[in-house]
Amino acid sequence: MSISIVNYKAFFWMSDPLANRPLRLDTDGTVSGTMAWQLSRGQLIPKRPLVAAMGGQPASILWTRFPPLGCVHQRVIDVLSQHNFKGWDVYPVEVYGRKGEPVPDYYGFAITGRGGEVDISRSQLVTKPAPTERGRPYQVYLGMYFHPGQWDGSDLFFVNGHRVVRDAVVKAFKRAKISNVQLVSLPDVELDAYFFHS
Repeated sequence: MSISIVNYKAFFWMSDPLANRPLRLDTDGTVSGTMAWQLSRGQLIPKRPLVAAMGGQPASILWTRFPPLGCVHQRVIDVLSQHNFKGWDVYPVEVYGRKGEPVPDYYGFAITGRGGEVDISRSQLVTKPAPTERGRPYQVYLGMYFHPGQWDGSDLFFVNGHRVVRDAVVKAFKRAKISNVQLVSLPDVELDAYFFHS
């Protein structure tokens, strides 16, 4: 696939919006950082359901304190299935609400599609003003790009540790009113430059 025919505006970074109201999950202490990454990428199937519970209101997508892990409601699965989107899988979880009550119809969510590494050479290095009076200016790379030859063609895929989805997924989510997810066009994504120079 030639890099010149990829419209990066048609791809979106999918992430936790860090909203306060939705239920935020934690595991039962049996999941390590390595296991979290393996689960989120579909490389590991748990031997028993993962237990997750923390305060808040249920939403279409639930995020955890382990950044790569997330859970989705059956509605999200229905949307992805109806449109035959590729690059995802689910695994069993048990979700409980703030009072310990079971919250049904949630599944652990894995993205199995692959998009290779971030192509930082296409991004613009930008200096941002200090976030507070006592803070310091910092640098970000504006735009997150991937090497088309490393992308497997999936509708949902990982680029390094970043979830990326095609615009068709975004449109389907909006039509179905899928909540608690942030979707940013790849040319507008800001990546902390520190992580590419440390």
